[in-house]
Amino acid sequence: MINKAHFSILTLAVIFSFTLSGCKKDNIVSNEGSVVFWYGTNTSNELIDDGAVSLTYYVDGQIAGSTATNIFWTGTKGPECGQDGSITIKKDIGVATNKTYEYRVIDQEGFEYWKGVVNFTKNSCEAVELVW
Repeated sequence: MINKAHFSILTLAVIFSFTLSGCKKDNIVSNEGSVVFWYGTNTSNELIDDGAVSLTYYVDGQIAGSTATNIFWTGTKGPECGQDGSITIKKDIGVATNKTYEYRVIDQEGFEYWKGVVNFTKNSCEAVELVW
């Protein structure tokens, strides 16, 4: 049988438990790193002249995004993640501070234009310029 004192303690324990779980949710730390791939006008023109209409980006063997070759970055320096004229890829890197993945960029016919490795750093955005 539960008396008033036990019921009050039990109620406080439940409230405290929900309060703690709410605090944990607010303090979640991201384990994502981002990379922004981009190219300028000259590379776009060369791709189009070569017959490339669209590009597909693979990271770690998985399709990570795609874009038309006539979409390019016009800024004087590389873009920030998420800006128009570029493609941003996010990866969950787990508990690591950074993690390296292989990438490939191929056109609609399967021709590979670029490949290499790219570093994803926790809570950061790395810019990778693709040059013809």
